Amino acid sequence: MFQKLFSALQNKPLYTTDGYTIAGKKPVNEDSYLIEVKKDACLLLVADGVGGHGHGDWASQICVQHFQEAFHKIENLNDPKTFLHEHALKVAQKVLRKHTEDPAYKNCGTTLTGFLIQEKHYYVINIGDSRTYAWHPSKGLRRLTKDHSIVQQMIDAGTLTESEAANHPYRTTMTSAIGQAMDTIKIDITGPYTLAEGEILLSFSDGVHDFLTDTQISQIIASNAKSLAQTLVEQALAAGSTDNITACWLKQ
Repeated sequence: MFQKLFSALQNKPLYTTDGYTIAGKKPVNEDSYLIEVKKDACLLLVADGVGGHGHGDWASQICVQHFQEAFHKIENLNDPKTFLHEHALKVAQKVLRKHTEDPAYKNCGTTLTGFLIQEKHYYVINIGDSRTYAWHPSKGLRRLTKDHSIVQQMIDAGTLTESEAANHPYRTTMTSAIGQAMDTIKIDITGPYTLAEGEILLSFSDGVHDFLTDTQISQIIASNAKSLAQTLVEQALAAGSTDNITACWLKQ
């Protein structure tokens, strides 16, 4: 009996994860997400393609596909920050190469946010205006990323409030994204952070956080919804989201 129990514990997944995405009110879903688990590590990413008919869906897909392949190939993640940074640059180069090879793709790009976790330590990556959060039963919801956007720059400068930013005409204008010139891309990588007991990590495209407040997101998480990712997406849609909508999460 003990041997069976020990075997079951050995085979128990280290992480519980889920993700959900819909096109929402748009004809094409340009969002992509990745959840890859191996041994004692997990890579979770959300990419929100930009460019409309300029193939934003291709850009987000190539982004997560590249990271998926790289994550499976690497044997020892001794330097997670370098792994995330180097492969973000490689994806950016792929997208820019496509711009020159095919004019139909010249306006496409993608955001990228998410995290790489090893056991209880994780690193967060962000490019653009998708977001990654951490939620804890006693601490609530906290944002782990800062948007690369015109309105965020104005907020930082003290010329705009968070509430004013929600309706600002430049609220969707980004200052960094995969697909723009290499010397202008800003890649934020932070960590390591320690995953606390009961803590949940989440990554969203702006179809979620532009239409649900932090309080609403926290309440949905705290409600222990059976399908958390799907519930967040559906609640964002019900709140009037006009964008593609993607939510992913992880807990240990």
